[in-house]
Amino acid sequence: MRKIFPTDYEYSIERSERAGYPIYYSKASGVNAWISDLGNRLEVNPPDDESATKEERRETAKRIQRLAYFYTVDYVQEMDNKKREAAAVKEMQAAATEGCILSSLLLTGAMPE
Repeated sequence: MRKIFPTDYEYSIERSERAGYPIYYSKASGVNAWISDLGNRLEVNPPDDESATKEERRETAKRIQRLAYFYTVDYVQEMDNKKREAAAVKEMQAAATEGCILSSLLLTGAMPE
């Protein structure tokens, strides 16, 4: 990773306000490198010294893409589970109002009158 990101970066308020999206600029003096957070992707602008080969950059980009995919799939599954859970609770609440003793016990802990 140090070949792709050879320095530490910090959030640049001035550059970010000018660009309209977050920009993280190199903390090293005399190094003109930054990372732009474009919302749906990161744009990495490495220093001019070509510290990483094109193949190394491509391989790192693939790893980052795989990580993003993994977490996106996980997030979508979590959101689907929450939707199903909310629908099940709604169904149980509707059944409880229809006089179903078991649903009423599960939701309120008390027997219906």
